[in-house]
Amino acid sequence: MNKQIVSVGISLLLIMILGIINTPFLSTVAETAPKVIDISLDRGETFIELNALKPGDRILDSIKVKNDGNVNITYNHFAEFRGGSEKYFNKILLNVKDSNNNILYEGLIKDFNEIESRKLAKRSTEELFYEYIIPPELGNEYQGLSTSILLKYYAEEYGGTSNADHETPSSGSESPNSQHDEEIKGVKDPTQSIHVNSQGTKLPNTATNIYKILALGIILTTLGLIFVFINRRFTKER
Repeated sequence: MNKQIVSVGISLLLIMILGIINTPFLSTVAETAPKVIDISLDRGETFIELNALKPGDRILDSIKVKNDGNVNITYNHFAEFRGGSEKYFNKILLNVKDSNNNILYEGLIKDFNEIESRKLAKRSTEELFYEYIIPPELGNEYQGLSTSILLKYYAEEYGGTSNADHETPSSGSESPNSQHDEEIKGVKDPTQSIHVNSQGTKLPNTATNIYKILALGIILTTLGLIFVFINRRFTKER
């Protein structure tokens, strides 16, 4: 009789152990990691100040764009007037090239709403080169003027749904491609890294197996005590 009780008890304990092992305790993290779109620049700001320049002057600049996210992206950017003389801003020319010297844009900076979207693999970087040109034909009325220019960047998953909001430049001109796909959401100040999570706020990794381990330890301890008790009882009966 005692042996039958022991056998039943051991069977129940084994069933409980298997049940605990297969039970998902506090599973709070999604099975797949959220897609994160995150681009950053190699410097803290993208403000350009043009002053004390004369007709014909050229200013060269470059910016490195890095994909810090976990998905491949396409990104784009546009220029925005941020202060000084808007009349002067509207006359400045801009050339944009990539590291292979391919021309991405040539024209007035006021019309620089976006270029053909650039593909950038995850954890990769590319450098763009900018040339700001003061037209040589500008008259005396432009002498001594200055202007401030801001470049704004935004990104979306390559081949996926857009995640950032493309703000329209303050000049009121509408980007020729601003209506494509869905509205891009989440454009941030370009002085900061642009970070967009395509599934909302990134969840902390709070899943844990500690409760399984504790429960299993309690069961094994109980099982050991039972065996000790039965062994002592059998020893006394002998």
